Amino acid sequence: MRKEEQLLAYLKSACPGRQHAVRGRRLQDILGVSESRLHEMVNHLRQEGHPIGSSREGYFYIRTFGEARQTEEHLARMIRGLEAARQGMLRGMEERLLAEAGGDGHR
Repeated sequence: MRKEEQLLAYLKSACPGRQHAVRGRRLQDILGVSESRLHEMVNHLRQEGHPIGSSREGYFYIRTFGEARQTEEHLARMIRGLEAARQGMLRGMEERLLAEAGGDGHR
């Protein structure tokens, strides 16, 4: 069984609903994967249409519309945070390039 299939089966059987959420560290130990690999697997399963929920408590198999909505809001906050980080990095690079271009010209 592929690791993703194991993850999905585990969440369906042991983590039905937010009240049974499991921490990512525990899933990493169970599956023998790194944190980044776990995130990749969760994202891939979601892209395939599997209702994998997440919250501060961990991951779970979504059972209700409310859980789906909470997970969607959680993901939207993450997206906004990543976009803010991206924009800040771009501003910093633009400022640096402008400062270098306006320097003494001996570079």
